[in-house]
Amino acid sequence: MEVGLQQHLNRLDEIFATRGDYVQALRFMGQMADNIIRQLTAMPDLSKAKVDLSAIADQTAYVEYYRWLTYLLLLILDLVICLVACLGVAKQSRWLLTM
Repeated sequence: MEVGLQQHLNRLDEIFATRGDYVQALRFMGQMADNIIRQLTAMPDLSKAKVDLSAIADQTAYVEYYRWLTYLLLLILDLVICLVACLGVAKQSRWLLTM
């Protein structure tokens, strides 16, 4: 891939050698192509990975279920605390009015 791309870029460089802006764009495109090739060669070989994705998905679903359940229980606890605080304030206000 790198050799074929380099040949095409060299050919375009010969064609547009008289136009400076095209040559500059071609050089920039060559740099981008080199960066892409470098990134692609640095990627790991996924065919060698021996991972059971369905087991990971099941475990993630299990953890997510209990995470949301925990959030729901914390929200209910917050609501109960707010309710108790509001009832306490209301009872105290009523007590003050009867005095």
